[in-house]
Amino acid sequence: MAPTSKDSLTVIDNRNGKQYEIPISVTQHDTSIPASAFKDIVHVRSTTIREKDGKGVKQQQEKQGLRITDRGFLNTAVIQSNITFIDGDKGILRYRGYPIEQLAEKSSFLETAYLLIWGELPTKNQFQRFHSEVMNHSTMHIDAEEIFRSFRY
Repeated sequence: MAPTSKDSLTVIDNRNGKQYEIPISVTQHDTSIPASAFKDIVHVRSTTIREKDGKGVKQQQEKQGLRITDRGFLNTAVIQSNITFIDGDKGILRYRGYPIEQLAEKSSFLETAYLLIWGELPTKNQFQRFHSEVMNHSTMHIDAEEIFRSFRY
């Protein structure tokens, strides 16, 4: 048995006794393991294949890494993000470190868009330039507008 790191998870496959070390990632906001690490724990699956004429049958074995299931996504971290932080149990939603309540009460849609794109709230001059750019490029060609109107909803 190889020495283990304190920042790892040891998994023993009881089917064959093999041992796997899975790294534990510790960040400011959470502690997690990569689900892709379980692909190394192989499951051999037998499948039956019928011949084209329907008479012959052959068995085929297929190796596949284990998959992780989390029905209802009750304990799934989709990705680590520098843009958004969510802790549903505590009711926390932050964009770029700002609480969503603060952005909703004190920032406009365009200020929040700027924050998400550039990583910080705009200064007055930055906002004026961004506002101007968005407004100058927001017109839609009349043909595109007609295409959208043709859809039934």
